[in-house]
Amino acid sequence: MWLAAGGCSPDAWQALAGTALELKLETRRPASRRYVPLAARFRALSLGLLQEQLGPDEQAENELIEVELGIRRAPERSLFLGYYTAHGIDLAFSRFGTVALLERLGYSDVRVVVDDVAEGDRMRMLGTHGGQEHVLVEVVELRKRVAGEDVLHVHGLALRRPAAAFSGQRPKLPGQDAPGLGLPREAGEFLDATARRLGLAGVAFHPAWFHTAWAARSRFRFEDDARQGRFVALCRDLQHLPLVEATHAVADGRVRLDGAPYAREADVMVHWLDRPAEAASPVVQKAAELTRFAVQQTR
Repeated sequence: MWLAAGGCSPDAWQALAGTALELKLETRRPASRRYVPLAARFRALSLGLLQEQLGPDEQAENELIEVELGIRRAPERSLFLGYYTAHGIDLAFSRFGTVALLERLGYSDVRVVVDDVAEGDRMRMLGTHGGQEHVLVEVVELRKRVAGEDVLHVHGLALRRPAAAFSGQRPKLPGQDAPGLGLPREAGEFLDATARRLGLAGVAFHPAWFHTAWAARSRFRFEDDARQGRFVALCRDLQHLPLVEATHAVADGRVRLDGAPYAREADVMVHWLDRPAEAASPVVQKAAELTRFAVQQTR
């Protein structure tokens, strides 16, 4: 979805930092609006998973009824978003090939844990490497209302590869404490599948960093048109920089908006599941035309 695509501090959508690896940090070519083969594969696999495979079985449902009636104490189990059991999530990850990928990367004893935190429902995928258990995938999500619609709000998301090291080809991005897994498209499809399964209208998040918003731009847009226009202008005016340099410039406060210091804006971005892509509104276009960003050079 929070965790720096390498870390564990609820910011948001840091898994998309792995996009920088796919882009090799040298190109700023526009991302494809659709990735049909992957989306079709995820949709088919998701439809093949039955509700009883992902959610509680009949015994678990009976236990929950008994808890509500005060007949028994609550069992030591949690449902992620009120729907998924840890076993169901593990099954889904296995079907989608994520577990096999993690095992090829050298992690063993992969398991899923779900619980509640102050920010929402949390799911973690843990794996062992070098005798130590690590958090490899972590997401914190909740249902939230945006623009009059119920959406899946991703408070935090991290895809981490803690056994790997940062390097020139895998530089550290703002918010990271470990390199990412480089699975941004897959993460996006997982989120879409979850929102569809729960009958929600879309997926939303608040980007904590420029690179997370930039990586999500082909699917997500800022709900506020004026904010979207400023983001379009920011992408336009920083396109001469490699992505890693651009995101550090914004994070370090070296970007100027119309000559004044630019304060990072973490407004909500939304991907509506069943709405066609919208052309830029006049408000977006006007805001982009009237806005100019520049990077202050370091001495």
